[in-house]
Amino acid sequence: SKHRLFLDMDGVIVDYDKFAADNWIPLDKVKHHPRAYLEMEPMPGALDAIKQLLATELYEIWIATKPPTGNAQAYADKATWIFKHLPELKRNIIITHDKGLLGDKHDILVDDRVHKANCVQFKGKLLHFGPQFGWADVLHTLMPKKNNLVEIDKDLALIDKIAQQALQRVSLTTDPTDPALAKGNDLTPRPQ
Repeated sequence: SKHRLFLDMDGVIVDYDKFAADNWIPLDKVKHHPRAYLEMEPMPGALDAIKQLLATELYEIWIATKPPTGNAQAYADKATWIFKHLPELKRNIIITHDKGLLGDKHDILVDDRVHKANCVQFKGKLLHFGPQFGWADVLHTLMPKKNNLVEIDKDLALIDKIAQQALQRVSLTTDPTDPALAKGNDLTPRPQ
């Protein structure tokens, strides 16, 4: 069965801080700005990373976002943003004030504000997204290692080395100049 992967929106999938800076709005006021969530840009690398994770078919991916209290329009705007940018997840949106209620010990939550929305009570693995752990790190952590080209190259090099050693052993045992073979001790099957 697939692990559930819960992804936060603000600061993980959407660039909340850039929207605030570009519009000269204090961070704590953005959530009350009309239709702000519709105008936010994706975080760099977010959409490509999510599509790569979806392609592995290892995860059941869910959006898990905390709504701003008292702003009913923001619920619809967050869902509309997902419909537009990640339509493959349109049925996998959870809007909650308590992310600690989600998942079990086998699941994963990627969130940038782990001290909010009761993330610390999440029963699975909590990945703290931020400047020290971005989308490249999420992919490195969650992608199957066989999809990692470096790992594939290492495996191929090892296979090639083993094959070369095997060929070398075969050529040594079937060398026609080998004195043992000259005495009729070759490995060729003989009729009985």
